[in-house]
Amino acid sequence: MTISLPTKAVDVNEMTLWGLGTMGRTWAYALLCAGLKVIAHDPKDASAKEAAAWIEATLVKMHGKGKLDEEPGAVMERLVLVDEATAMASGTPWHLEVIPEKLPMKLDFYDRLGKAIPSETVVTSNTSCLDIEKLGRAFGRPEMVGGTHGMNPVHMMPVVETVQTDLTDPTVFAWIEDVMRQIGKSPHWARNVAGFLVNQLFIPFAHLGIGVILRRENEIANVDALLKGSLGHPQGLFKLLDLIGHDIMVDVAQEMYVRTQNPGLVVPPEYLAMVEAGNLGAKCEARRGFYDWADRKNLVAIPVDDLAKMG
Repeated sequence: MTISLPTKAVDVNEMTLWGLGTMGRTWAYALLCAGLKVIAHDPKDASAKEAAAWIEATLVKMHGKGKLDEEPGAVMERLVLVDEATAMASGTPWHLEVIPEKLPMKLDFYDRLGKAIPSETVVTSNTSCLDIEKLGRAFGRPEMVGGTHGMNPVHMMPVVETVQTDLTDPTVFAWIEDVMRQIGKSPHWARNVAGFLVNQLFIPFAHLGIGVILRRENEIANVDALLKGSLGHPQGLFKLLDLIGHDIMVDVAQEMYVRTQNPGLVVPPEYLAMVEAGNLGAKCEARRGFYDWADRKNLVAIPVDDLAKMG
């Protein structure tokens, strides 16, 4: 099969982004700062507007600190919020999907996307754990589909986990990695297995850390300080989990467990209770998870006995 790429990686100057949640907006920020025009769609108007406001505020903040040379207004002009039909008809060479980690939702999306966009379009998923080959098959052209799993938050973390399935064309995969380099990222490949590489290691590690707290063998802030000072973690385990979102962590762990039966992926029941109580981390309405995020500059760890209580 002869693969027709949409354009040279170095010439990619616009793309289509699907999803403007916690990860989607940080992808949008990184892409905009790399000089790309970003045509973005989120099915929730409120999420799209909130993301645009966050991006603009972050641009202003970084510009004020001297970390962004371009005027924030000029960067924002490259962000175009559109409806689904317009996004489908965008004609950009690359589509990046960052919708929720729900396999049926993603499969339906890829089925519709494959029927709507040109055959030479490259598509990547930011999924943390789902089978990208399944997404490619739903798309109808699995040779054009790969993974670009950005680390959280994408605009601050240079590494991107690039995933090639058995059906991803090698030329397409090389193109994907070249595009990542063009936008200032450092791509590192991983196999299309449950959790790829990063989450295959990180989820069991996180569960071990949560167990330490639940058994009262240590304290939240102290564990984070130890990990920062000994293993070089920039923010520690529990602050990172709060930023990722505990609902996402549970979804990823449960999906990985279904595929692997690895006992290290079993979600601790107390952690599940914390999620069911609505304490999802920094992004939730209660602004609490393992920490109280009401004052981001002065985080206070939540007492263990209160983790599963409504914020």
